[in-house]
Amino acid sequence: MIRRGEGYIFVEEIGGGRLRANITCEEGARLRNLDLAVARRDAQRWWRDGMVPKRVTPQSPVKLEHKRDEAGYADARRRTQEYLDMLNKILKDK
Repeated sequence: MIRRGEGYIFVEEIGGGRLRANITCEEGARLRNLDLAVARRDAQRWWRDGMVPKRVTPQSPVKLEHKRDEAGYADARRRTQEYLDMLNKILKDK
């Protein structure tokens, strides 16, 4: 959840010169490799004035690291393996 006054604005071009703005959390901004300072200022402007810039959010000059939710990944891997095991059993029984 992004609380009022927080977050990062991500402006992207969607074709034909049109832009789309999204608000995202820090992890989302890092995954998109956004310039965090610019995206943060854009979000502050959005919350203050209700406006976003008419330009694409610049990329970070360096590759940003993000924190992986290891518990979430482990749970997804487990569910995927259970699903594959179930499919293999169905195919084997035919």
